[in-house]
Amino acid sequence: MATQYDNGYATLDFASTVTANSLVSMTTTNNRGQACATAGNAIGVLQQDVISGQAGSVKLFFPSQFARFGGTTVSASDVLYVGATGQASTAGTVALGVARNSGANGDTIEVFITR
Repeated sequence: MATQYDNGYATLDFASTVTANSLVSMTTTNNRGQACATAGNAIGVLQQDVISGQAGSVKLFFPSQFARFGGTTVSASDVLYVGATGQASTAGTVALGVARNSGANGDTIEVFITR
C-alpha cells in the first residue's frame, strides 16, 4: 500500500530533469512525478532541482488521502471523481484529485487532492 502524505510533502521519483519551483503532476507510473504540462493536473511544487533518476520533494497543495476505488481500473495520474457509495471513480461530475497509484475495483488507492 502507498504511503499517505499528510505532512504536506511527498517524495517522488523523476524520469527527467526538472527545475526547483516547477509545478508537478503525476506520470502514469506509480510514484513518479514530472513537470506539469498545460493540460496536467498539478499536485504541488518541486522543492529542489532534480535530474533524471533522482527523487525530489514536492510540497503538496493538499495532503493525500486513501480512498476506495469503485470502477474497473485506475492508473497513476488519472483524474478521480466522487463516485457512488463513497468511492473514488474515474467518471463523474465532482473532481476529487489525481491517483498516485494504479488499482482495480475495491482497491484502496492514494489520491492527491486537487480541488
